[in-house]
Amino acid sequence: MSFGLAHSGLKNQVTILPNFHARSLQGLAFKTELVDLSIGNNAFVSILLKVDAAHDVRVLPRATTSGDGEFLIFEDPTISDDGVPLAPVNYNRKSTHSLSSLIFSNPTVSDDGLILDTELIVGGSGGSAYGANGDLENYWILAPGKNYYFKLINLAGNNREAQLHLDFYEVDV
Repeated sequence: MSFGLAHSGLKNQVTILPNFHARSLQGLAFKTELVDLSIGNNAFVSILLKVDAAHDVRVLPRATTSGDGEFLIFEDPTISDDGVPLAPVNYNRKSTHSLSSLIFSNPTVSDDGLILDTELIVGGSGGSAYGANGDLENYWILAPGKNYYFKLINLAGNNREAQLHLDFYEVDV
């Protein structure tokens, strides 16, 4: 876990906070998510994050499904259509900061790209599915000027709910 400093408002006092929390207080931390209430077996939901050339992005990706699934992260997918723009939400509702990177749901991809990480989500299949979530545990530092593809595949054997969630912030390079 990385840490940042935040001024506490008290004279000569500094508080040490986890870095993401400090970014939230500064109005620099964002989230985006995609929910599908019924994806078919072997179907998927996905998010495309296009990182601009002036920043890198620190991201903590998470996935939840109501059955078995596979959660994957790819770098440099081949994209023919970006998909539908997703609006990021700033965790600090008083902040006016905006993002330079672009986010889309369900892009059209002909080649997933270089696989960076994968996680099997064990949530059951068929009528005995109970659901589960997958956290990839660590923040990823995504390179400037590259595209990243986050994909959650339903492996439960029938239609299931699915959610992709990204917590992230940009850092100047």
